[in-house]
Amino acid sequence: MNCAVVFLAATAPERLCASLMTHSAVRPEVLGNHLGNDGLRVKDFPDLKIDGNHVEFERIPTMVVVRAESSKAGHRHLTFPGEEGCLYL
Repeated sequence: MNCAVVFLAATAPERLCASLMTHSAVRPEVLGNHLGNDGLRVKDFPDLKIDGNHVEFERIPTMVVVRAESSKAGHRHLTFPGEEGCLYL
């Protein structure tokens, strides 16, 4: 089966997760822990600007801060999703 067909069959949140994992190399645990009470937050996207219902990125690819508690290595690091990841967000 074509990967694009599977991707397009996903819901918007699933597409975002898939896009961040494939294009930014984040692990599922970065997106959310097994309890579902921690993961990426709006503050982890420093280039993200929200004005009412309008969401905009100051630059693309944008920066994502992976906090130490979400990192496998236990330290803060950065990743940069491209246009597709920004579109789904």
